[in-house]
Amino acid sequence: MYKPLLLSFLVCGITGFVQKANAQVFAANYTTISQQNKNQPDRKASIPLKEALRDAETRFGIHLVYKTDEIPNRLIAADALSGKLEQVLENLLNPAGLTYKKVRNTYIIKTQKVKTSGKEILTPSETSPEALPSTRTISNDLSSLRTVPSQLQFPTSAARAVVLEDIKIAGKVGEENGQGLPGVSILLKGTNRGTTTDANGAFQLAVPDEKAVLVFSYVGYLPQEVVVGGRTALTITLVADTKALGEVVVVGYGVQKKTSLTSAVAEVKSEQLTRRPVSNANQALQGIAPGVTILDRGGSPGPNSRATVRVRGITTLSSNDPLFIVDGVEQPFNTINLDDIESISVLKDASSTAIYGSRAANGVVLVTTKRAKSGKAVVDYSGFYAVQNAINKPEMMDLEPYMRLQNVAYINSGAAA
Repeated sequence: MYKPLLLSFLVCGITGFVQKANAQVFAANYTTISQQNKNQPDRKASIPLKEALRDAETRFGIHLVYKTDEIPNRLIAADALSGKLEQVLENLLNPAGLTYKKVRNTYIIKTQKVKTSGKEILTPSETSPEALPSTRTISNDLSSLRTVPSQLQFPTSAARAVVLEDIKIAGKVGEENGQGLPGVSILLKGTNRGTTTDANGAFQLAVPDEKAVLVFSYVGYLPQEVVVGGRTALTITLVADTKALGEVVVVGYGVQKKTSLTSAVAEVKSEQLTRRPVSNANQALQGIAPGVTILDRGGSPGPNSRATVRVRGITTLSSNDPLFIVDGVEQPFNTINLDDIESISVLKDASSTAIYGSRAANGVVLVTTKRAKSGKAVVDYSGFYAVQNAINKPEMMDLEPYMRLQNVAYINSGAAA
């Protein structure tokens, strides 16, 4: 009877001791957690950085452009949104290692590595709270809480935002004689950004960096590419394209550059005339001048040629021959030696009548002969001969058979022989 009673007392004592021990452990843990919670910031007084940026957009009526993955998931104090726009952006971005650039009413946010005392501070993507190991442990000893190492601290508000600005380039574009060229096209290579020079050849253009390449182009000049480098003032000299500007055309009173020619003119060089096996100038011009039709009926050499020349067809009711001018003097075209011709210009439109009047209504053929040149004497020889025969020429009778047949014809017709 005493054994069961003693066993019951032992069980009750052990149970009470265990409950008391559990209560003490729970009280100790509760004290530790309470102390830990007192050291943590108030979640209601902090908001995520992304939400703070959206609030700033709404409050100031601006547009923020940024990559979502570049904005760290960190909390920002709610009072950081108080103040002017620039101050608010610095409060939000500087602690996160971000910078901004203003373009009109838009602010572009991007990461920026800032160097302090020779050491490089990591960007937010490398030092975000999610990328760091746990910095707190639950313990009764609050002094053992681990903190973030000093080399991984976020940039403070003292690290100002770095705004990248374009480099402004000014300069002048001119010819080899130093005279400025107006209207020169200047283009930043690989982009649509560009400008043109003013009346004095001066220009201004903003480029993103020192590696930018500027392309200078102008009609009649060779294009040129220039690397900006570290310069802010440029002096460019364009070289004329001699192939495009060297050719001249005889028009009326004198000569005119081919690039500024606006009227309808057909030009023939002496090389095209002398290599053709012909006997006069009309035949040489046949088939090589656009808009000029030449019909040679006789084929006689020299002035006896009966060639018909038409410029753009028949234009009048009477004479349709064009006006031939040789070295400024009216002269028949057939009398000219082919070897003496330097060039031939055919004026085909109505602009020729402004110089020569109504005689030029059918067109004007301007002939320029060769001139003497300084230097050694040069002798050229060219020879050409040809024989012309009639096709299907009939055989002719002698005199006596012809007279006999003539008498027979008279008798047969009833006439006296």
